[in-house]
Amino acid sequence: MGAEMDKKRFLRENPLCCFCGGLVKSEEPDHQPAKIVFVKKERPEGLELPSCRRCNRLTSIDDCILSFVAQMAGSLRQQVTGVDISFKKAFQTLQTNRGELLERMQKTGKWTLHQGKIQRALDYNQPEINEGLCRIAAKLALGTYYIETGKIARPGTHIETAWGHNQRGNAVELVNNLLGQLPKFYELNQGKKWNTSDSFFLRHLVKTDEVYIAAIFHQSVALIAYFKEGEASKERYKLAGCWTPSTERGLELLEWRGAQVDVKNQSGQ
Repeated sequence: MGAEMDKKRFLRENPLCCFCGGLVKSEEPDHQPAKIVFVKKERPEGLELPSCRRCNRLTSIDDCILSFVAQMAGSLRQQVTGVDISFKKAFQTLQTNRGELLERMQKTGKWTLHQGKIQRALDYNQPEINEGLCRIAAKLALGTYYIETGKIARPGTHIETAWGHNQRGNAVELVNNLLGQLPKFYELNQGKKWNTSDSFFLRHLVKTDEVYIAAIFHQSVALIAYFKEGEASKERYKLAGCWTPSTERGLELLEWRGAQVDVKNQSGQ
């Protein structure tokens, strides 16, 4: 009963979905990041965002992809003992719903050295991964904007997104450079038991109607996003994929460029 009352209060205080333009009624909290991303699915309260059912379910498979990739792409976090149920659940969901994606990821002859062990690298350059992780980046940027300003980005806003991982060239150096330029910090924690900074943290900069974010998962995957509310992207900020809030279609992909991104100067500092 308590949880249901909390949900009703949350929706009453946040009556509109923050992902699709501010004209659609919120119907449920969207937990960002999703519980499946965290070790043992232990996710503290925080970063709950008002969402319609369509927008909340939009990234259900993407969340599983993020959990799987972040824990496979050279994760630097300390390993937990026993079976990580979040990873197991993500893998099972992908086996059932995206089996062909798992097959394609294995078709690479590359090898990598990680934590003193030689292992075969997976091919993460797949359309479902690229678009799915960038879609989550767009939601995190919209959510950060809503939390910091109380405003919802309008249709017509161009949300630029990209992602990188530890096995991709100089991604670590570029992301660290960007993190140093973003002053504000989110992590989810509730005492020592619930500190999640090794699974997720987010740095951001919000300047009136401009948003810059970099979210790090399992110290291996970085999601990057930028937008200026109500406007198209400036040339210098065009990243891998561009999204827009759409009242009719939810979070809509406007353009996919898919190029490698130099993020050194993306914060505008």
